[in-house]
Amino acid sequence: MMFADFHNDYLTSEENFSNFDDYTKPLKSAVFVAFYNNKNLEDLTCKLKIFSKLTTQKIKLGYENIDFFTECNSETFLLYKPFYASLTWNFDNSLAGGCYGEGYLTEKGKKTVKLLNCNNVFIDTAHLNKKSFLTVADLSDKVINSHCCFDEVFKHKRNIDDEQIKLIIEKQGLIGLTLVDDFLCGGKATIFDVVSHIDYFTQKFGVENLCLGTDFNGTENLPYGIRNYQTLHIIAELLQKKGYRQDQIEKITYKNLDDFLSKYTYK
Repeated sequence: MMFADFHNDYLTSEENFSNFDDYTKPLKSAVFVAFYNNKNLEDLTCKLKIFSKLTTQKIKLGYENIDFFTECNSETFLLYKPFYASLTWNFDNSLAGGCYGEGYLTEKGKKTVKLLNCNNVFIDTAHLNKKSFLTVADLSDKVINSHCCFDEVFKHKRNIDDEQIKLIIEKQGLIGLTLVDDFLCGGKATIFDVVSHIDYFTQKFGVENLCLGTDFNGTENLPYGIRNYQTLHIIAELLQKKGYRQDQIEKITYKNLDDFLSKYTYK
């Protein structure tokens, strides 16, 4: 069975690309992110150069926390053709307010949103607080959330509410359901917690704007029984048992994201 993944931290992990081909075999398509957290920019650039040579059309690049963007280096980092970029990671920075902060989208952040959109880069609203999210949604037509869960199922600062979901859908964006225990239920999650979030979304908003954004390589806090792409089949199996049609399951597990990446990839 094939899957698509809106958010994998492979580039941030200690992986050295030696298993890249085997690792990506189960994937129809995916976005692998480079997460910057006060790391050496030379190290980040080195990884990006290797990644750009290894990757194929099915694996796109994303940036997580582009606080490192400056007028001098942004053009260089955009040459790697990221599909999306998030402005912050959890906390306030020079661009925006994080979900654990109180900041607003700054003037530098507004300029950065415009710069990204002019270069056909989506704004990943994951990790933003709601104030910054709403300003981004007002400024940009290219808005997604690569990895989150839903407040109406389990309230968490990293999750999004119905208003945010509706705004992303109105802009024809896509939302990746993440597999992080803390966001799914606040404790040790099971496959049933994952499906509870899927059920909530599909019953209220349909299946067209939902995909998976696992956060593999970005967390160890995964639901019981899920460790890698080879174990994701248990999500599809439980959805089938709950009465989801095969075409609906395929949309959630790979087709929505695969179509979205294909539609918005600029040559």
